[in-house]
Amino acid sequence: MDYEKARKKAAEIVSQMTAEEKMQQLLYNAPAIERLGINEYNWWNEALHGVARAGTATVFPQAIALAATFSPETVKKCADVISTEARAKYNKSVEYGDRDIYKGLTFWSPNINIARDPRWGRGHETYGEDPFLTAEIGTAFISGIQGEGEFLKASACSKHYAAHSGPEELRHGFDAKVTAKDMEETYLPAFQKTVEAGVSGVMGAYSAVNGTPACANDYLAIHLMTALKRLGVSIPSDVMVAGFDGSLDATLYDPSLTTAQIPSPEIGRLAASLLAERIESPNAPFRWTYVQ
Repeated sequence: MDYEKARKKAAEIVSQMTAEEKMQQLLYNAPAIERLGINEYNWWNEALHGVARAGTATVFPQAIALAATFSPETVKKCADVISTEARAKYNKSVEYGDRDIYKGLTFWSPNINIARDPRWGRGHETYGEDPFLTAEIGTAFISGIQGEGEFLKASACSKHYAAHSGPEELRHGFDAKVTAKDMEETYLPAFQKTVEAGVSGVMGAYSAVNGTPACANDYLAIHLMTALKRLGVSIPSDVMVAGFDGSLDATLYDPSLTTAQIPSPEIGRLAASLLAERIESPNAPFRWTYVQ
């Protein structure tokens, strides 16, 4: 089965899903749909510098140190080893019926944010402060993770789109004020490069950019869609972007926001109803709903 046949098969399966089932499949811990032969799958897997949180694995230097090699070839070799181990771990996990978190093949790496302030707290996850180096190292890492065969060896994901460079403690409510010049010259080039290179996913940032949440930012969406050029790229939000546990400052998004504890099985139904509401009133302002 080639890529186009796989897409047609996927479209055929999705056409048989209910609205609730479709929305539940958008969860990172997507449930099984037994009547369609779909197994549960957890999309949350980490491989920044080695397969993480899934048992013993080769641990390469942190991302900032890999970038310090100034060697895309070396980084690609490291990523190829990571995806080889990931495949072995995944195959064995499936054999034992273990489809839990960190046991999949969709990796939320690399982090191609630009490190602008050493106090950020996640600068070590990035490839540094240079947009060109970040793009070169990032595309090399992605190539190693995804392979160059007919099918993906594993899936890479460029994150966090965009201008996500701290402060970490305020990431769920921070509003990054970025000029158009700085956005175009500093924060967007690496994302453009990795999308053109075939990365299979682009993850939105936690924070807002110039007053609008990054995952619902028209300016960023237009740039991303232009870069995608109809390529098959998934666009997940980061964990807790659509979540609120009562301790985070959500007033940036909606001053009248109220919280609710909603069991996971009900999230699909809630999301489906919100989507239907949006379709019925496309010009209405977005109503931000946070669930945990």
